[in-house]
Amino acid sequence: MKAESCRLPYLDSARGIAALSVITWHCYTSITNHPEGTKLYSSPFHFFLYGEADMMFFFIHSGFILSYSHAAFEHSISGTSYLQYIIRRIFRIYPLFLIILFLSYLFKNTIYPIPATNYLSSHFLKFWSSTVRFPDLVKQGLLAIRIPGEPEGRLLPQDWTLSVEVLICPLIPFLNFLNRRLKLFSWLVVLLLFKVFHFNTYLFEFAVGVNLYYYRHHIKSVWNICSIPIKIGILAIAVILYTCFFGYPNIFDGNNKIFSPAIDRLMVVTGCSIFFIFILNSKSIQNIFNLSGLVKIGKICYSLYVNHILLLICFSNIVLMTLHRLVNGPEWLIILLYVLFFQLLTILLSFATYRLIEKPFNKWGKKFSIYITELFSKRQKKPITQYS
Repeated sequence: MKAESCRLPYLDSARGIAALSVITWHCYTSITNHPEGTKLYSSPFHFFLYGEADMMFFFIHSGFILSYSHAAFEHSISGTSYLQYIIRRIFRIYPLFLIILFLSYLFKNTIYPIPATNYLSSHFLKFWSSTVRFPDLVKQGLLAIRIPGEPEGRLLPQDWTLSVEVLICPLIPFLNFLNRRLKLFSWLVVLLLFKVFHFNTYLFEFAVGVNLYYYRHHIKSVWNICSIPIKIGILAIAVILYTCFFGYPNIFDGNNKIFSPAIDRLMVVTGCSIFFIFILNSKSIQNIFNLSGLVKIGKICYSLYVNHILLLICFSNIVLMTLHRLVNGPEWLIILLYVLFFQLLTILLSFATYRLIEKPFNKWGKKFSIYITELFSKRQKKPITQYS
């Protein structure tokens, strides 16, 4: 199985920006009990810290990138190529997660909390409030089976997205293969898995990414013949769909869904997909996203996502206490400094974990996958000795 050699660094940057947006949103919710009732929630600035939509974008992105980087699955799937794919995904997801999970376990049982103040939201204070023993740590390390199911009972409450990745990534090669031959059947498989495995719309979002990859050349040809006013109109539609939950809170609330929860979510997914199409086809956006600083942020995206909650839980109280003592200014300034501090702290830690953990394990995963598949191949080719 040979992956396409050309990388798409601007897509790395897009993923990195989405990760920073998630961090910003979690910083904000860590100090705000009811963010949906604040002015920021219903303002245009919420566009840049929309955590739920960022996760939809991540899933679409994963579906596209996994299809792009394993393009050979479009034509055939062998046991060897699939085994290599699974081994590399395991080495991609689990090592950093398990190390940060273990560090969280150590911090929870040693230095947490530092110190106890009243600055954090009631929702955020639920994290690490329950007892976690070593057997519980082992169960949480499984990912594919969430024990316990509630995020408040887990050391890394954001790991639900990693569970989604672990469950759905093994299906991507088959969706990619079916998409080339039996497009309608591939969507029937997706709908069937909704009912069987209860993936909600997560699998659908991955499938959208797979289809954006498959139809990327068709989309580009249509894009090239569109006039600038049409592109601006499409972008406006994307903004409306992407922001509908917080832009129109009286329509999209807990008691008054405009269609159904799945359809309402589909509207946001559509907005994310259009943004993704813009990134794929706009040279102006690609030139910006190809800036080296943004590309580097994109490379450490996974570390950013895994690391930031640990830092927030352990050190947000002491940072807020220090800022309130040192900064003689309005509350919005303290919040801004708080967010910027944790953005910078997470970035610095993530550069370290990327170089020391992610990058080496990714290389070892590739080598190990090759070793295992070669070992199986040799055993299959071993001649059978006949005895008289």
